[in-house]
Amino acid sequence: MKRCGYVLRKKGAVVSGWDAEGSSTHVHCPRCGKIIARYVKQKRRNRLELDSIDKILFILPFIPLADMVSTLFSLTFGGREGGFLSRPVYERYGELGLVSLSIFTFFVLLGCVWFLRFAKRRFSQDRVSKLHWVVLVYAVNFFFLLEAYLMGVAVQNILVPLLLPSLALLAIQYGVTLAYLVSVSSFTRTEMKQLIRD
Repeated sequence: MKRCGYVLRKKGAVVSGWDAEGSSTHVHCPRCGKIIARYVKQKRRNRLELDSIDKILFILPFIPLADMVSTLFSLTFGGREGGFLSRPVYERYGELGLVSLSIFTFFVLLGCVWFLRFAKRRFSQDRVSKLHWVVLVYAVNFFFLLEAYLMGVAVQNILVPLLLPSLALLAIQYGVTLAYLVSVSSFTRTEMKQLIRD
């Protein structure tokens, strides 16, 4: 504040509005009471509104379902299930086991993504330590990487009938993973920078 020299953090600012001053909202200096900032009337943010990070993360729960469909397609043409978790499930329970595992994974990942979104919104509203933000950024990047890897596996399963397991198929899988990860990084660049700065 230029008048009294008081420094007010944006996160600690209390927004208020008086009928005598119209419909605009504003911030008063806690020390001298002068108006130090004015804001136009803002729309209330929809609780279901998603930013680019949320949109990408909410794709993740659906990828195991796509992977299940691609796996069943591959098995139809003589492919083999090679997942460290899905292989024993398939050998013991067959296709029904794969479907059940995919549905279970869907709900687990949906819960993880919803928790990440809740934590991101809560951290932006409250004062939290730098460690909280570091853990959140690493968690978001981990799920981005997991999503890219699963996407590569799903594409690989579809191509198994055309290309038997080979270096070419492996190169395609990791090429798709890398391309997806680069696309995600580009799409969420602005929000990720803001997340890191906070």
